[in-house]
Amino acid sequence: MFAEHSVIAMLVLAVAGAGLCLLLLRPRQVLATILGVTVAEGMLAANLWAAVLSGRGVVTAAEQWFYIDAFSAFHIVVLTLVFLLSSAFASVYFTVDTDHGSFTPAIARRFGALWLGSLAAMMLVLMSNNLGIMWVGMEATTLLSAFLISLYPNRLSLEAMWKYLI
Repeated sequence: MFAEHSVIAMLVLAVAGAGLCLLLLRPRQVLATILGVTVAEGMLAANLWAAVLSGRGVVTAAEQWFYIDAFSAFHIVVLTLVFLLSSAFASVYFTVDTDHGSFTPAIARRFGALWLGSLAAMMLVLMSNNLGIMWVGMEATTLLSAFLISLYPNRLSLEAMWKYLI
């Protein structure tokens, strides 16, 4: 029963974290929120993988709209590990920009929302048991990562974003 709740919690946690990042006032608060959400996602992913590998076989949730077998559970663990390491690096990387004043609170909020939103979209792709929902998750991942490319809006980043989309 806990594994089914973990599936929903992983999606809700990432979306709620993205919404929380939009409300925070300081860049360091946003970076701390990103790290906290990613660590929690990692713990839930490890729990999910353990449930699948403990002989249960598969975990379904939301009347089988979400379906996790051993292969998708492995990919969820890899995704959360990559996001955790990337979030840790981002907190160091953007600390330098915060000290220089280029990582403003508005940019920090936008980064946090886009970063955790892309985590939720990628989780949706890996958990979905419906091709339509999976396609929505893939398109959301593409759009969110495009806006991450143009985090610091200037001519070159906008050009890179459009080239990525095309």
